[in-house]
Amino acid sequence: MSRLARPEAVVFLLLESSEQPMHISVLQMFRPPEGAGPEFARDTYEAMLACNDVSRTYAGHPATTHRGTSRLRWSYDDHVDIGYHVRYTLLPAPGGTRELFALVDVLHNRLLDRRKPLWEVHLIDGLNDGRFALFTKAHHALTDGVSGAKRLQGALSSDPDDHRIRVGWTTEFEHRSAAVAGPTRRDGSAGMAKSVARSMSLMAASLREPQLIPVFRAPPTIFNVARGGTLRCAAQSWPMERVKEVAGAAGVTVNDVTLAMSAGALRAYLVEHNALPDVPLVAMVPVSLRNENDVDVNNLVGSALCNLATDQDDAAKRLETIHASMQYNTQIIRQLPRQVALHLAGLICAPISGDTGLRAKIPPLSNISITHVGGKDEPLYRNGARAEGTYPLAPTLPGQALIFGVFSNAGNLDFGITACARVVPDPARLLAQLETSLKDLEVAVGL
Repeated sequence: MSRLARPEAVVFLLLESSEQPMHISVLQMFRPPEGAGPEFARDTYEAMLACNDVSRTYAGHPATTHRGTSRLRWSYDDHVDIGYHVRYTLLPAPGGTRELFALVDVLHNRLLDRRKPLWEVHLIDGLNDGRFALFTKAHHALTDGVSGAKRLQGALSSDPDDHRIRVGWTTEFEHRSAAVAGPTRRDGSAGMAKSVARSMSLMAASLREPQLIPVFRAPPTIFNVARGGTLRCAAQSWPMERVKEVAGAAGVTVNDVTLAMSAGALRAYLVEHNALPDVPLVAMVPVSLRNENDVDVNNLVGSALCNLATDQDDAAKRLETIHASMQYNTQIIRQLPRQVALHLAGLICAPISGDTGLRAKIPPLSNISITHVGGKDEPLYRNGARAEGTYPLAPTLPGQALIFGVFSNAGNLDFGITACARVVPDPARLLAQLETSLKDLEVAVGL
């Protein structure tokens, strides 16, 4: 028995192609507890295999028809083969960063099989520093970054002596959601009409503020091409203390500093390639539309268009412009009726511009996507192994060859970069430029 898929799921299925995967991946790094034996990671994997009480969410996939897999209908498996979805991989020697990211690139490029539930978890063993990794991928039709992060962190414990194995695909998370979720607020027609009228007024006013909401003002860049080809990934962590000190000194948010770090790195990269536009780049920045009743509802994300001020050489002025742009954008998005905000987000993600024909004459709505998900401040553990990094590797949007995923938790700001190798052959170069950008911000605010 199948049913109609949710509209947002249909959008992500339609956006996907053999060269444009639309799954979200996360690389988590774990350090085993002191005294753990050489079989610790393998034993953890075996314990995860025993978690076969799969929730309805993680049993779903596009329905199979006589024409293949449908984009419009969704079905649920009564039995999910955990051994297919949860896999163990031993890295080849010497088990360093090069070998790890060679594997991550392969796993992240591979499309999920639509005939099966749209998720995989890979436990990666054999790293030469004693750690192990979990590489999790789930289709965007199944989850958004916030929902996925809640499940990943909910499967961990703040107690290093807690050796229970919890995983995000089980019914435990469905039950937890049902216990805390309350009735959803519904506006009457009069209230909705007033909300729409207020929102339209705000949006009309915003069109007179091109520096704050740069609609159709993103310049063509080397990042705005038909993607195609292999994706490459890179990741690195920064101490959250450094980022918070910049935010405090400048009177802005951590997210503003994250965007400013990204803007400085992008500016440096484009200068290095003699490709910096005269007008500022525009970032598509997801904005969560969740409330306390949306514990396990997927894909509740609006989209803000942020002026990255890459035309500014002054890091302090760049940060000031980004802060003003995000503050204004977020205010408008959160005053929109939620369904309107969701539909606008879909339009922003749509491939309006392109490389050829009439679409080549339309400026891109945005040049890059930068997504930031916040986690818990306390250290977290799996089977006693401490989580030392959580790196989001998000799908690039049509017409974009680069995306920055950011996760903040336990004193770290973790950047994951996904790039089209044809356009950005060495995304690790951007990691070095992120560090330089943060140093420039520290100097600019007087630290």
